[in-house]
Amino acid sequence: MTGQRILIVDDDKEDSEFIASVCRGAGFGVTITHSAEIGLTELEQEGYGLVITGIFMEGMGGMEMIQTVIAKMPTVFILAISAGFGEMTSAKTLKAATKIGAHAVLPKPVSAEDIQDWLGKFFGI
Repeated sequence: MTGQRILIVDDDKEDSEFIASVCRGAGFGVTITHSAEIGLTELEQEGYGLVITGIFMEGMGGMEMIQTVIAKMPTVFILAISAGFGEMTSAKTLKAATKIGAHAVLPKPVSAEDIQDWLGKFFGI
């Protein structure tokens, strides 16, 4: 496989584990963190080709995480995922994530097929 590593940052443990299992099944190394702050620390210490991040999390949210990754590591792909929150629908949230620089977006719940499709697009598999 490509040897690429994927960092998943989402406070929803069930979604994180599902996405990780799909990525591992495709041959990728995966690390999961449940906060953007820990995710950024991990990203700065290790090499990753892709960050899959939720948007609404306690503490630093996914939007700030996306902006930080773009500023510090512009070669890392970013896939934003969200179910929305309150009056912010998934569509509105993901549109905003795209505007600030996410390379791709997926509404929750994500499917294995959608994750696999994006892995193929990002890494040419």
